[in-house]
Amino acid sequence: MQSQNNAHISGFETELPRPHCVKLTIWKWKDFTTAAYQLPDDSFVMSYRQMALKVMQDKKTVRKFVEQAGLPWLKVQFNSSIWGIVVPMSTVLAYWKHLDESGIDTHIAPLGWKAIDEYLAHLESSLSCCSKPIKFLKAVYDLSILQSSPLLRVLRLDENGRVEYSIDVVSALQVIGVDPQWLDKLRPKTRARLLKKGFAGVSKTDYIFAEDMAKTDTEGEVASTDTIELSDCLAIWEFFAERRYGKAIACLRALAQESLPSRIRKVQKDNRLLESAPSSPCG
Repeated sequence: MQSQNNAHISGFETELPRPHCVKLTIWKWKDFTTAAYQLPDDSFVMSYRQMALKVMQDKKTVRKFVEQAGLPWLKVQFNSSIWGIVVPMSTVLAYWKHLDESGIDTHIAPLGWKAIDEYLAHLESSLSCCSKPIKFLKAVYDLSILQSSPLLRVLRLDENGRVEYSIDVVSALQVIGVDPQWLDKLRPKTRARLLKKGFAGVSKTDYIFAEDMAKTDTEGEVASTDTIELSDCLAIWEFFAERRYGKAIACLRALAQESLPSRIRKVQKDNRLLESAPSSPCG
């Protein structure tokens, strides 16, 4: 005998694949959780009631928004013969984001829609991982931001001829004297504050080391590391500076006086001088 938590799909109004049943579950992404249904392909959907209750809104208002906006939904039939509607997470994202942009105070919408946005981006990235361009690591710069502090590691990457810089997460935290695991243990309120500062999150950067781009192909050994953008690094330092962490304040002041690109140019110049210096004679 099947559980009452299972529901059989009798029809659908989206491009989603036809599932045979859905099960009641909990959807979790980082620090955010909510009741949801799970399809056989492991994707998640929510009922109007679930997405309304989570943001303290009325179920009828939610349904009206979905219908007027022409957003995807699926029609299901439960074992008790009660028909119902569920929607994919992209529809939940659209509605919760609409609440936030409309200035409706739900206490949870900003954190919720940003979590779903990250989740959907993660799914899209996973689906297209095989076709992602290979990044080549051209250099690693260990920059001295403060005296008697760990160095800030900056990766110089090349993707289709476009150079970009990424900050090693561990070094970004160690420079200001913070536990490297801090980001993994964020409380919901702390994550929400970082998101308001524009924090985009940690990325797993895959790369091939290449001293000479012309002699390197995509069959080289691929390595990976956790990185953040410079703007995200500054957002973290600002967060701790507001809490009067002396090293975070000092780092922000140091970068205000001399930018990251300027420091990289100095390191490049020092490296060139070392490479061109004559070797010392053997004794």
